[in-house]
Amino acid sequence: MAIQFGRKSYIQVKEESTYGTAETSGLTDMRLVSCTLQKTIERSKKTYLNHGEAGFVNSTFDAFNVTGGNITGPLHYAGNGDILLASLGQVVTTGSSAPYSHTFKPLAALPSITVNLFRGKRASGNPFKEVFKGCMVSTLTISCAAGEEATFSAEIIAQDSDARAATASSVAFPASAEPVFHHQLTAARLSWNGSANYEIRSFEIVIDNKLERRNNLGTQLTAEPTISDVREVRMTVTMDLDSEQFYTDFITTPSAVDGDAILIMDGVGSHNEMTFTIHNAVIEEYSDPLTTFGRIEATVTFLGTVSTGGDEAISIKMQNGNANPI
Repeated sequence: MAIQFGRKSYIQVKEESTYGTAETSGLTDMRLVSCTLQKTIERSKKTYLNHGEAGFVNSTFDAFNVTGGNITGPLHYAGNGDILLASLGQVVTTGSSAPYSHTFKPLAALPSITVNLFRGKRASGNPFKEVFKGCMVSTLTISCAAGEEATFSAEIIAQDSDARAATASSVAFPASAEPVFHHQLTAARLSWNGSANYEIRSFEIVIDNKLERRNNLGTQLTAEPTISDVREVRMTVTMDLDSEQFYTDFITTPSAVDGDAILIMDGVGSHNEMTFTIHNAVIEEYSDPLTTFGRIEATVTFLGTVSTGGDEAISIKMQNGNANPI
C-alpha cells in the first residue's frame, strides 16, 4: 500500500468564468500551511415508524452535499491574488511597467474560484488530486506577529468536488511570489487617522463576507452562496502601551473618532509592497489591563465602515512586478 504523506502538498487556484464550472488551465500554484477542504455527504435517518425489532433505524437517505473547509497558506507579495479577489470582489491594476499596483476592493458580487488540491507525496506513484469547484471565500483572515511569517486563512464554501484521482504533479510557483515577513512592516508601525505612527507587535485582519449556502429542492448541491447579512472587516493590533491616543479616541463621544488605519509591508526588492487600509475605521474595542509590573500591553480593534467618499471598509494594495494581478 502506498502511504500518503502531507509533504509537497499544494493548491492551484483560478477565478471561474461560471460558478461551479471548474477551470482547467491557467491556474496559479500556491503553497500551503494546512488544508481541510473535503466533501461531506449528510446522511439522514428516514422517519418511518417501522424500525427494526430492536429499535434501530432501518434505512437512511442522502441529504446535502456539504463541500468546503479551510485553506491556510503563507502570504506573498504575488501569487495570492485569486484568494484576495474572491474575498473582496474586484481588483484595479495601475502601471504601464513594473512596479504594478493591484488594489483589491469590496464588491457585492463575489467571484467563485476553482481549487485543485494536490495531496502531498505518496510512498510510490502519483499523488492524488481533488478538484473543488464553485469555491467562495466566506471569511478571510490575514495575520502576522513578531518573529513570524505572515499568513492567510480562508474559510471556503464550495459547490462540489470531483472524486480524488492519482495525477502527475508538476508544480511551478510564481518566481515573483516573495513571502511577507514580520520585519518587513514599514518602520514596524501602524498609521492611524493621519496621526503619528505607532509600533505594534502583531496584527490580525478578518474579512467576514457573511456568506450562506442556498439549499433548494431538486439538488443536493448548494446554489451560488449569497451575502446574508452586513459584511464586516476588523483589524486587531497589539502593542506595548506608549501612547494614550487610542484610549482617548475610543472614549470620545457622542460621535466616534473615525479615520483610516493603515499598515504597509515592504518586501525584498524595489517592487514588492502590500498596503492594508481599513477605511473610515472606528475603534470598536480597546483594552490595556494592569496585570504585571512589567510592560503594559494594549489591544485595539478597528472596525471598517463606509466613508463619505465611497470607500468601502477595506482595500488591499498588492504591488509587484506582475502585470497580471495573480
